[in-house]
Amino acid sequence: LVGPGTRIYDVMRATEFVVPALEIIDYRTEVPRAITDTIADNAAFGALVVGGRIIRPMDIDIRWVGATLSKNGIIEESGVSAAIMGHPAAGIAW
Repeated sequence: LVGPGTRIYDVMRATEFVVPALEIIDYRTEVPRAITDTIADNAAFGALVVGGRIIRPMDIDIRWVGATLSKNGIIEESGVSAAIMGHPAAGIAW
């Protein structure tokens, strides 16, 4: 992809497939933390869990792909991919 001017559609056409993924956070910096610590060193990354179901992004409306995180049967967090700048490909196009 070449920018500026890259659009969501360009990102979608250039993407062969998507899979579910979850980043596990593991801070390596001391408390108190500043946002610059995590940006400069990618210091919040601990692991990445990648699902096995491959989906072509043009086959579904990926804005509405959702996830629910629960602990001991209690929902801790939930969301949809549209929360990423309105569309998950928008951050890449930006």
